[in-house]
Amino acid sequence: MNDNLQKALQYMFLAIGEEMPADFDGKKKHWYREHSWTEKQQEDYIEWLSNFLRHNWRGIADHKPSNYKDVAKEFVYEYGWDTRKLKIEDFTPVIPFGQLQEIMTEEEYKNFMDWMTGKTCSPYGVYPDDLERYLSI
Repeated sequence: MNDNLQKALQYMFLAIGEEMPADFDGKKKHWYREHSWTEKQQEDYIEWLSNFLRHNWRGIADHKPSNYKDVAKEFVYEYGWDTRKLKIEDFTPVIPFGQLQEIMTEEEYKNFMDWMTGKTCSPYGVYPDDLERYLSI
C-alpha cells in the first residue's frame, strides 16, 4: 500500500477514535462498513484530506488534482465510513455550547438551538437530558 494512502486511511481510523489494524490492507470486501462516523467527523476528515492531498496526492489520485476538496469528497464517498445520527455518547457529561458546535454541523447546531428555544438552559451549555430528548426525535 502506498505511504500516502496508508496515512490517509490511518487518519480515517483516528478520526473515529480507532487505530488502523496492523494487518489492514484494504482488500477485505466492504471493510469501510465496519465503522461509522458523524457528519461532522466526515466534514473534518474531508477538510484534513483536502489539505493532505496538496502535497501527497500520489497513490490516492491518478493525477495531480485541480480541486483537492472534490478528490477528498470522492475518496470519502467511495471508502468513507457510513454516517450515523448523533448519539448522547458523542458528548461529554457537561455539554458546553462550544462542544455542541465542534461535534454538530452548522445545520445540526442551528436545528438544535431552534428546538431549545423556550426551554430552560444554563448560560454555560445544555442539560444532557435535553440533548438526549432532541437526539431521540
